[in-house]
Amino acid sequence: MIETPRFSLWLLLPREAHARFQAIITRLSVQLGTPAFEPHITLLGGLSGAEEDLRQRTRVLACAIKPFEARLLNVAWLDDYYRCLFVEVVPSRALHAAHEAAGRQFDRHLGARFYPHLSLVYGELEKKEKEKILDNIGRSFDESACIDNLALYDISGPPSVWRCVERVWLGGGSRAARPD
Repeated sequence: MIETPRFSLWLLLPREAHARFQAIITRLSVQLGTPAFEPHITLLGGLSGAEEDLRQRTRVLACAIKPFEARLLNVAWLDDYYRCLFVEVVPSRALHAAHEAAGRQFDRHLGARFYPHLSLVYGELEKKEKEKILDNIGRSFDESACIDNLALYDISGPPSVWRCVERVWLGGGSRAARPD
């Protein structure tokens, strides 16, 4: 049976914040033997369909969302593989509006609670190990980042094979934000 590709919409950080969080994710990945991935805030996940249609919808959605500030707060953890260790993101009015616009654009009913976050570690770690990491990296970032990029990622398979299939500026335009 052929697996249907799954896609996810990610909000991407500006270059400086992206580099800083990428360094943290990579360092922890090497230290813990966990997957590395691009720093992002998931706007909408679990998408499927024809890639070109999803790319077009992503471009239309990006035009409808203006750049906005995202506030990164405390580092937290859950017993959840994809939220093993993460930075909480304040669920601002602009972020909720972007999430709702994504739901409309991709014909998704948004019944589940939106919990914006920026993952630092994917994996299954013991509470004691998570607390030790927090003691090392700090428990708060308390910073703002201007979110001005939206990306559509093919997240079929493990994180090592995830790939960006569309990256666009918010507020219009289809220029790539950062060279791949």
